Amino acid sequence: MMKLSSPHKLLLLTIACFCFASGAQAQVVVTQTQPMSFGTFAFVSFNSVLSVTIQADGSASPSNATMIVGTSRGEFDLDAGIANANSFYTVTTPTDVPLTGPGGNFTIDNFVVQPATLRTDATGFDQFTLSARLRSLGDGTEYGNGLYNQDFNIIIAF
Repeated sequence: MMKLSSPHKLLLLTIACFCFASGAQAQVVVTQTQPMSFGTFAFVSFNSVLSVTIQADGSASPSNATMIVGTSRGEFDLDAGIANANSFYTVTTPTDVPLTGPGGNFTIDNFVVQPATLRTDATGFDQFTLSARLRSLGDGTEYGNGLYNQDFNIIIAF
């Protein structure tokens, strides 16, 4: 039987969205309907890089972690404020985000926005999801039990 290091709680990402619309667009409203979470897990070893990837379908793919529960992708509603818009738009995410807490730092990277083509419907409404990867340092740095939170910005452009 393998002995596990301390379990770690990662309830993650109340994402602050700053939305910018160009030209004569009405005000865009983005509502987070589900925060992205890397869940609760335990390290197998602090000496190897731990990673937890939240897939586009919301499932998780852990590496060097065990007992992972409570993961979710981020889900968002977008209201462009324009009826019959059928407008294409993009979501820009950071390249990576440092995540601090009661132990070593994590990095969040490899952001994926789904669906691949973002387009509002006839009422100016759409939904999109956000998934990403969480990585530890893997250099023996210990991570304390607790909550690791980080806000970051995404940019919406029409």
